Amino acid sequence: IQFVLKARLNQHGNAVYKHIYNIRDCDKCPRAGCNQQEWTKHIVSSCNSALNQYKKRHDVVLKKLEEEIKEYCSELIIDTATLPESRERPDISLARFKTTNKIQIGEVTIPFDNLIDVKRQFKIDKYKNLIERFIEQHPETKPTLATIVIGALGTLDAEILNNLSMLGISKDRAKKFAIYLANQVLYKTHSIWISRCNAKWRRTAPHWIRNN
Repeated sequence: IQFVLKARLNQHGNAVYKHIYNIRDCDKCPRAGCNQQEWTKHIVSSCNSALNQYKKRHDVVLKKLEEEIKEYCSELIIDTATLPESRERPDISLARFKTTNKIQIGEVTIPFDNLIDVKRQFKIDKYKNLIERFIEQHPETKPTLATIVIGALGTLDAEILNNLSMLGISKDRAKKFAIYLANQVLYKTHSIWISRCNAKWRRTAPHWIRNN
């Protein structure tokens, strides 16, 4: 809880914070290959040198979703192009439900918390044409897009319960499951924060960067 509160208030010891208070001579990210200002947002969601860690966090959420909905599905395809001549690969590329034969497509995204609405709309726009092509080719399946958006610091999208229900999860279960997913994200975000102090991430630099 302390980590989340301080991170949301930008009071953790990031490079910009330390630079403002004259603890460090530089406000740049210490990760190797990065030269951006190190705000909290940068550390937990925007550093190009940490993309692999962000992907691992994303994949944890996707795996938990897959495990949760597979019992409701007669067919479940993850991260695979499902239409001819299409390279688009939404995270849940196709979920066909046993009881209705309806097809659901799903996408997971973990942006910084103040960008949740923006990223949800971005995903909707990104896969709009894919949904339209699905409708043209399989009109009887009534495909739609479920966007599962959780902030890097654990904020749940206001639409997450509706989107989880689109994936076949009951309303009561969705409430508990959403909190569970948020906790998984927070655990991985905390690990990402800690890892930035790990020597393997850090560039060759003066002692004032290596030691702070």
